[in-house]
Amino acid sequence: VNICQVARHTFILLRDVNHVSDKTRSLYRVLTRSLVVQALVPVFIVIIPFGIGTVVSTTATIYFPAESSEWLNVFDVLIIAISFHASTHCFALILTTPSFRKTL
Repeated sequence: VNICQVARHTFILLRDVNHVSDKTRSLYRVLTRSLVVQALVPVFIVIIPFGIGTVVSTTATIYFPAESSEWLNVFDVLIIAISFHASTHCFALILTTPSFRKTL
């Protein structure tokens, strides 16, 4: 949430500044959007799934010890998903930066 507030504040500041050229203002907007996307990708790709997996795995181990071995496989899948974080981060950067998209 804080990163979205920083982005909103940046957009408001850029709107009111007169001594910055239109191209610089456009680049700031692109970079700020890119920053927001890059900040949100780890939350949705790593933190939320890992947190849910940890809670489910712990709950299954405590309340259903006989079936907990099946839930540990879910935890392994989450570890694999976390390993894709770097690739996803790069993909988000490419999608949000026009110069990278143009190059590709």
